[in-house]
Amino acid sequence: MVQRGISTIPKSTYPSRVLENINIFDFEISPEDMHRFETDVKEHKQLFNFEFLQHHPGFHGIIMDRNRKF
Repeated sequence: MVQRGISTIPKSTYPSRVLENINIFDFEISPEDMHRFETDVKEHKQLFNFEFLQHHPGFHGIIMDRNRKF
């Protein structure tokens, strides 16, 4: 989802899984697999559009920090 520009909110209470969820920018899904997600996945989806947050004072800092590895 992040590769498509869609924010995700993962949940975990295990420290190792939290780190895995943070470090998601070291790979890329192939165009073929992305196409499969768009055409073959038929599950219920919910999307929330938070474009209004672009004008929040902290928004730019969040985007700048997303490449930081923890």
